[in-house]
Amino acid sequence: MGDRKIYCTNCGSPVDSEWKYCRNCGHPVCAENGSEQKSTGNYSPAPYAIEQPVKNTSKKRSGSGAGIAVFFVFLVLVVGAMIYASSNNQASSPTSRSTPKPTKTTASSTTPIPANTPKPTSSLKPVSVYNGKKFRSPDYEGQCPFTVSTPSGTGGYYVYLKYLRDATNSTEKRIQKSSYTLPLESDVVFYVSAGNKVEIEVPVGVYKFYYAYGETWYGEKQYFGEKTVFCKSDDLLTFYADDQYYNGHTIELWKQTNGNFDTDVITESQFPS
Repeated sequence: MGDRKIYCTNCGSPVDSEWKYCRNCGHPVCAENGSEQKSTGNYSPAPYAIEQPVKNTSKKRSGSGAGIAVFFVFLVLVVGAMIYASSNNQASSPTSRSTPKPTKTTASSTTPIPANTPKPTSSLKPVSVYNGKKFRSPDYEGQCPFTVSTPSGTGGYYVYLKYLRDATNSTEKRIQKSSYTLPLESDVVFYVSAGNKVEIEVPVGVYKFYYAYGETWYGEKQYFGEKTVFCKSDDLLTFYADDQYYNGHTIELWKQTNGNFDTDVITESQFPS
């Protein structure tokens, strides 16, 4: 150490003139023209522990920078691997969004078809039928006369007499047949050819009159095919007995002046089956 006493201008500690840095705080030692530097006496040097991070800052930054660089290289590699794997998966397994599978459309999901809608006539086979054929006979004795006449022409008429209730004004009740089957049948259904008539006897009661007509008969499920016309009466038909007669009805199925029995066209769903 030299003869002259000098002090650190930063922390006030005594230093050797040959030192380049203060061994207490690391500040550069400066001896200007051999002049003596003294502490002011009231200077309070900072604790060593506080200044330590400052001295090592440059090393930490260089090491931290290298760590950050390595981290970014690693991150780039990981992201690249993820992108590569994703592209391979998309190439080998197309998603539904890129190549959607076709869906089937059925007739029922776009245009519902009623179960009883007649099939096109071209796909049906005519069914043999004759005038007066009974499709449904009641399990009760016929008592009152009933006649249905049709206009001349081609085709035929499917007549349906739907039983509704007892005739309260009748002096006789319905008489059950001895050879009946369960459940008991109450409706009357028969066929009338164009230009003909059918005469039968009907059990007493109140009925609703329906009929369907067309050119060619295809059976009870398809009637006269897609061109079937369905009708019903506005009024009810009452068959009853009094002290002298069994009172019935005669119906002529064509338009007449001063006619007293009106019928309306209806849909197949409104027709009894």
